[in-house]
Amino acid sequence: MIMKTNSTLVIIVRIIAFVLLCLYSLLVFGQSETTPVIKSAPLTKFTGVVVNDNSIKLQWTLTTGNTASTVTIEKGITATSFQPQAEYWVNMEGNFQTEFKWTETKVNKGSSYYRLKITDEKGTVTYSDVLQLNKKTGISFYNPSQDPSTQTAKL
Repeated sequence: MIMKTNSTLVIIVRIIAFVLLCLYSLLVFGQSETTPVIKSAPLTKFTGVVVNDNSIKLQWTLTTGNTASTVTIEKGITATSFQPQAEYWVNMEGNFQTEFKWTETKVNKGSSYYRLKITDEKGTVTYSDVLQLNKKTGISFYNPSQDPSTQTAKL
């Protein structure tokens, strides 16, 4: 025995399924990121230096008792466009380290720009100020308590 299906009912079910799929896609993929951005709260020191024209060393200190979960080192060839270079997981499994170092062995001919992206346990993102490093200036400092005019020194 062959059963006939009601074509109108099939079309209605397909339309409803399509609408539900569209709504689901909008909810999952259509939301803009609402992560709040705070500037430099958990960071007490961020420095960088070019060593012997062949490596860059960054060093930073987080405040004691901070709620950071990750620190991402970001690098750019401009002061506005950055790419992640390394990520540190902090405040995990009883490790509450506040002093960090990172070395890059590739030094650009021109300036390189570095910043830290600090994400806390709630997903709040904090960015450090940007360090500009090149072979001419050699060293650059960031300290929130310093006057901005004293943040760069020559070796």
